[in-house]
Amino acid sequence: GQPVQLGLQINGNPVSYSWTPPFALSCETCPAPVAKPNITTTYTIRVIDDQGCEDVAMVTVSVLGDEQLVYIPTAFSPNYDGINDLFIPEGDASVILIESLSIYDRWGNALWQGVDLPPSDINRGWDGTSRGKILDPGVYVFTLTLQHLPTQTIRTYQGEVLLMR
Repeated sequence: GQPVQLGLQINGNPVSYSWTPPFALSCETCPAPVAKPNITTTYTIRVIDDQGCEDVAMVTVSVLGDEQLVYIPTAFSPNYDGINDLFIPEGDASVILIESLSIYDRWGNALWQGVDLPPSDINRGWDGTSRGKILDPGVYVFTLTLQHLPTQTIRTYQGEVLLMR
């Protein structure tokens, strides 16, 4: 429940900062914003220097007591063997609907989005492709928004998933 200041150690002359996701941050274009998320959140920072070079890093702000309503796999293998071929979060009994599941590359580019997914539907999820192209193995970032009972409140989760081939 306490705010935390995010910071960087930078060499060179940075000219641009971009934090994602921007929610619960005091500033999304500052080098050291204050974060106060109400759930555990992984932030990604993209820095560009005066030479046009860019770098990306991630930091997770953990919120103690964050109730886990959904199991989110840390890896999957879309090799069409029928085992773990899709990245599918599995909701507990209180999860009504996964409103959205978005997948991003390490630079924050949107690669895939599923909307209005039933929790734990083994036929709907990310298959490791983007716009019909098979993506390389690696770590990808996700944002998951879900609705749960009894209050029908919205919860958002962010993290990383390893795509293995």
